[in-house]
Amino acid sequence: MFLPNIDTLIFSALTKHYNAMIKPLLPFLEEHQQNAKIQNKNVIVILGDQSFEMLPNGARNYKYILHNSRYEIKLQVGYNEQSTNYPILIRLKSEFLWEQRDQAYYKSIEFIEMILGKLEAVKMSRVDLCCHTDKIKMNKLKLNRFVTRSTSKEVHVDESKINTSQKTEVYLTGRNVTGLSFGKLPIRCRIYDKNLEIIQSSKKTWFKDIWAEYGITDEIVCNVEFQLKREFFKIYKIDTYEELNNEIKSIWIYLTTKWLRYVNLTHTRVEECKTNKVWEDLQHAYDKDWRSYNGIERHKQKSSSRDHILNMIRCYMINDAAHIDKPDFASYAREMLNDVYLLLEDKNIDFEQAVLKKQLSL
Repeated sequence: MFLPNIDTLIFSALTKHYNAMIKPLLPFLEEHQQNAKIQNKNVIVILGDQSFEMLPNGARNYKYILHNSRYEIKLQVGYNEQSTNYPILIRLKSEFLWEQRDQAYYKSIEFIEMILGKLEAVKMSRVDLCCHTDKIKMNKLKLNRFVTRSTSKEVHVDESKINTSQKTEVYLTGRNVTGLSFGKLPIRCRIYDKNLEIIQSSKKTWFKDIWAEYGITDEIVCNVEFQLKREFFKIYKIDTYEELNNEIKSIWIYLTTKWLRYVNLTHTRVEECKTNKVWEDLQHAYDKDWRSYNGIERHKQKSSSRDHILNMIRCYMINDAAHIDKPDFASYAREMLNDVYLLLEDKNIDFEQAVLKKQLSL
């Protein structure tokens, strides 16, 4: 099975009367940013009908940065028509895209229009096209069977990285290849063990629910992901989200047929070799409209995350109880809760505020 989706979407936007709409918001944004600087931490703000964390500092070209579990929004103080940068930069987060799929973009636009006015123009800045599959076996891939237009390759072995040239083969004994990457921006491809990535970093165990829905075994799942930057979209004259969707199938076919292929060694010149059958199937991953696949319900995302947290708590409690010689659960739980309460007091942490802040990222 091949399960395609947009895993990251970053775009800049301009509203019709941005300067007029942002002006009354500036005192509010400035006050909360100053509070964040004074406290040296993110502060919670309510904007429109949503809660965000406001960062103490901005970023290049953008004065204010806000984020929650759905998206990150960067805002300029004002817009100069001579500027090549639009005043709003929005990053849709992976969880939101896997939950809402196509609707994630439109819901973000609804929010922007609610606070900053009617949308006038959009430019795609970065799009990550991915495909999860149980057909590609990470531990079976051979570097010398990839044909690519890229001049750079990287092999990820467990947690280390090896830089290689196009003609380099990697031989390993007792160490697992966990990922390969090809190219530098504006096109970069990563092929990696998605299960391992979930365990080691993202903790997005809810992926297993959506894999199960489409018959993907969660024992070995590989992610093939192409990261495309603004320079790529300029070449192909793609600005809007609608233009992206109109061309997404042809883009994927180009990336997996012209830019990168996995071949069977049927010829002395690797460029003349026939494409591997599984890779041929991968080339058609976006033939079916990617928007037609079901998303993962938000409550399932949270439930899977909580299962992981509870398992971690269980392990920590058993380890802690063994260290302080408290084998009786009730007795240990009382002492542990009291110790945590004292620790919160010592660190001057408001538990309720800390929970509310954390909810913004869930």
